[in-house]
Parts: sequence; C-alpha cells; structure tokens
Amino acid sequence: LSVLKFKIKAKIDRIDFNEREGKYLLIDYKTIDTAPNGTATKNHYLLKGGDFVWKDLQLPVYIASAKKFFNSENIEAAYFLIAKSAEETRIEYYKNSPEAEESARKKAEEIAQNILDFKFEPDAKSPLETDYPEYFGFAAKNLEKFLDLSKIKSR
Repeated sequence: LSVLKFKIKAKIDRIDFNEREGKYLLIDYKTIDTAPNGTATKNHYLLKGGDFVWKDLQLPVYIASAKKFFNSENIEAAYFLIAKSAEETRIEYYKNSPEAEESARKKAEEIAQNILDFKFEPDAKSPLETDYPEYFGFAAKNLEKFLDLSKIKSR
C-alpha cells in the first residue's frame, strides 16, 4: 500500500477466510484491562457532527492493504480483545464503511503530506494528548521547542 511517496507495511496478527461467504477477517490481538463495547471502533475514530476524528489508522490500513493484496472488497477487521476477565474476552468487529475508508484515506494522505512538508506538530483536533498522556503528554503545545526541525528542513 502506498500513500503519496510512502510505502506502508502492515503486519496483520491473523487472517481468517470464510470459504462459504468468501469473506476475509483481519484480526488484531489486544490485551486490555477492561473491554467496553465499541473498543475496536472507538480506538480508531470518533464521529463528531458527522465528521470522523481519527485516533489510529491501523485497521483502516490493514483493510486497504488486504483489499489490494487479495483483490477483494469482502474484507472485515476485528480486535480479539483479551481482557483480564474471561467474560470481557471476545472478538469485536471494527465498524467500517465506505465513508470511513474515504476519510481514513484522506487522513493518511494529510499525514503523509505533513511529513513531506516537515510539519510534525500534533493535529489540533487529535485526542492523542488527552487519551494517551503517558505517551504524548510531552508534546502538549510545545513540540517545536522539543524538536529542532531546522536541521531537517535545510536538507
């Protein structure tokens, strides 16, 4: 799969094929303390006013890659949620749609273009800092102070 000038590699944990339905299921294993309903979708996007707000493009990239590789539109994705409690351990499907796929493609292209333009600031609409402060809290509105991009830009 390519996005602008970038080749994207995907390592899918498991691929199942239902011969009767001719359908592929891409499974990503996730260990998790608790698994509220909607985790597979909410970990990737939120819908706000009809607009997609992307948190993670992993499953959309998997789907796009598999569609190209298998030359099939009959692709679904899911998390295999391995929770602390057996009751919460389950397979949960990612809610995909043509609109979600188009939005994810546009977001991937936007990210790729930002990289080509040396723009590495977090997206103003991104929930990463609030959802994952242990990983992205350092970037709280001061990424330019954290990274000196001048040397990269001069190349």
